[in-house]
Amino acid sequence: MTRKLLISIAMSGGLLISGCVGDLANAIAGTNGASLSATPSSVQLFATSAQNESSATLTVQNNSPIDGAATNITPTFPVGVPFIVSNNGCSSLNQNATCQITIQGSGESSSYAPLVITYNSGNTKQTTTVNVSYSPYGGSLTGKYIFVTSQRYNGNLGGFSGADAKCTSVAANGNVTKNITSGWKAMLNGNNATTAGVEYKNTKNISLGTATGGNFVEPEYIPQNVFFSEDGYDAGISIWTGATPTSPPLVADYNCFGWTYDGSNDQGNTPLSQPSLGRADYAEAGKDLWWFEGDVLSYCSWTMPIYCVQQ
Repeated sequence: MTRKLLISIAMSGGLLISGCVGDLANAIAGTNGASLSATPSSVQLFATSAQNESSATLTVQNNSPIDGAATNITPTFPVGVPFIVSNNGCSSLNQNATCQITIQGSGESSSYAPLVITYNSGNTKQTTTVNVSYSPYGGSLTGKYIFVTSQRYNGNLGGFSGADAKCTSVAANGNVTKNITSGWKAMLNGNNATTAGVEYKNTKNISLGTATGGNFVEPEYIPQNVFFSEDGYDAGISIWTGATPTSPPLVADYNCFGWTYDGSNDQGNTPLSQPSLGRADYAEAGKDLWWFEGDVLSYCSWTMPIYCVQQ
């Protein structure tokens, strides 16, 4: 016959723990099980004046189910990011206790960084993370993102579906785009990446306007420095679009045969395809060059980035 030894141990604070030996050992092991959470778990800071500063307050709580204190609470940002954090004396928390941490962003450029809060739970170091982004004065609180990939590709994008997959992969690693889960599509002519009536913005959180169809506002111009990368960096460069020219050039195929051709069979200066390009840094009044740069000779073997649109 199996027998269990039942014992009782008086703990600090008048708590009496009773149980079998194995169960009791597990309970004692968890007495220092501090567990911190921060609310909100992600923060978007938007500067509301030309001084380009914005701040927010986080509430940190010790959610330990038993009497376990969190000590050595230390919030830090990575070195080199334009954020400041103040722990306001929040260095330790008992069970269910809360404290507040202040974060501030500043500057004329959008930024993103994780705030890592480290603390000791007994003899074990633990962490919790808050994702923080900052947008300077003029940033848009609404709208979906359009960005230019930092990676470049030849004309064989794998069709529309392959191009969409490339957008998803790049966005997953972007400082601005990594936490967006609504999906991405490549803005290539015929892929219907944008939706009429929806506002879009670049990764500087500056509004680009409201879409009029599946190719954003094509063929209209955009009164901004058009697009930036998934990290919020300037991406002024020629871009695959497959736009329909206003005056057709000599070659009638503008999309590398449905974005499946890498130019490997081109001969000399006579390409089998002449895909259309846009320019991400063109935003002159009256110019639609962001979408169609003109009858610029291009080869499917050339490598270009693509526009990606949040869904």
